Amino acid sequence: MLLHHGLVGAVLGLPLALLLSGCLNLMLGLGQDPAQYQLVMWSVPPVWVAVISLSFLAPDRKSCWLWLLLANAAAALVLYATR
Repeated sequence: MLLHHGLVGAVLGLPLALLLSGCLNLMLGLGQDPAQYQLVMWSVPPVWVAVISLSFLAPDRKSCWLWLLLANAAAALVLYATR
């Protein structure tokens, strides 16, 4: 069960981290500052690791999939709505 939670967190955590970094980019504004792009780029690994770590708190496999799929859908909707 632990292997399953880790794999689900890794597989669904990467798109979630990328979507959240896109939201961060939009929150910071669409300027031409190179530091902004560095901040957005380097925010992906810590968010990804946090999602993998938090995926172990799910009580069962179904809830692990459900929460991460819902989080991905919510982040995609926010990113799509703000573009």
